[in-house]
Amino acid sequence: GAAATGVAKNVFVVLDLYGRVTSVSIVSSTMLEEAEGTHPPSVASEPYSEEEEEPTPGECDLPSATASMEFLENHGKNILLSNGNLTATRVSSYNQGIVVVAQPLPQQQLFQFQIDSLNPQWTSSLSLGVIGSSPERLNFPATACSLKPSTWLLQRDSVFQNSLKICENYGPNLDTCPEGT
Repeated sequence: GAAATGVAKNVFVVLDLYGRVTSVSIVSSTMLEEAEGTHPPSVASEPYSEEEEEPTPGECDLPSATASMEFLENHGKNILLSNGNLTATRVSSYNQGIVVVAQPLPQQQLFQFQIDSLNPQWTSSLSLGVIGSSPERLNFPATACSLKPSTWLLQRDSVFQNSLKICENYGPNLDTCPEGT
């Protein structure tokens, strides 16, 4: 199911490969089609008509269902990108492994990645979430938990907003994810 709803426009997916996670790959990026009737009626709802008006020029155009997402060339200093920027590998140390997807995440976009490899010498795992500022010129800190402002992250089984823990015991513990998930 959906990881989050009501996500703001122009957010970028961020992953932090720290601890045991040494490599991840983007495996899927597709637009979700909503089943008819999945939205609760709203005050502004109108019955559908075949003569719906055309979108106005300049309105937000969403990418096609096969939109390609890849990692941005600007990343943490211990990251090596490969496979057409679809795979990120942390090549040194325990941290400095932040990667951001190059394109903003459109609404209704399903974004999936998998853990390719783990290093059993380390503890902890990865952080994942979104940032609300352009990552083009971002200077990456040692870990994603130091990113701010406009950052939402899942780390272990906790939710962080702008470096502050706001919720614990939220879903499965990311530190227990095996390779291939």
